[in-house]
Amino acid sequence: MQDAETPLYNGCLKYNKISAIMGLYRIKVKSGMLENYFDQLIKLVHDMLPGDNVLPTLISEVKKFLKIFGFGYDVIHACKNDCILYQKEYEDMVSYPRCKTSRWEKDKYSNDVKQGIPAKVLRYFPIKDKLKRMFRSKKTAENLR
Repeated sequence: MQDAETPLYNGCLKYNKISAIMGLYRIKVKSGMLENYFDQLIKLVHDMLPGDNVLPTLISEVKKFLKIFGFGYDVIHACKNDCILYQKEYEDMVSYPRCKTSRWEKDKYSNDVKQGIPAKVLRYFPIKDKLKRMFRSKKTAENLR
């Protein structure tokens, strides 16, 4: 928490580390910006700020930082036909026995299987972290009750 409330750079009164990251990430999400473009933007903003700034320069660092506060999500591979989720006992399967559909994406032209690239992905946002964050504040907790 102390790291998150660090001023963006020495003498900066308006933004701390978390508010700057959240502001930039909000722009990325709302505009549908691709990750490589966001990487370029965040590097440019980092270079524009004074040298002692604490802004990360890669999206992977931003995601890692946000995951600490419960803003992350879990990725679960899913069957293309919505039969199963590849987790728990199905985690190591390459295809589901019932529908025989491959877990991995196929190339459009050659029909070759792209090993390691899932055909369908479910992004799961754990609610437990969100509830903890909401009940952390006394005022918000009273309103929620």
